[in-house]
Amino acid sequence: MVVLSKRHISGTEFWDATKTVKFLQENQYFDEGGEQKWPDTLKEMSSGGNAGLRPSDDFELAFSALGACIWYVETLFFSSLFTS
Repeated sequence: MVVLSKRHISGTEFWDATKTVKFLQENQYFDEGGEQKWPDTLKEMSSGGNAGLRPSDDFELAFSALGACIWYVETLFFSSLFTS
């Protein structure tokens, strides 16, 4: 098995917690009938209401890791569009 390794660019490829939450809000990932309904787990890791969630200090790294996953999946999706 070959493992590819490269450094990820902080803020661009490895998002911080604030950028991750902002991306999820702006792209309406958890939109139900015009209202944002965040999963309970993410709400517990945040402060503020559905529309104004902010990552809690204790969970900033978790949101940052989620942002990296979202970036990676989007990269794979867009790559597949150009290579198929």
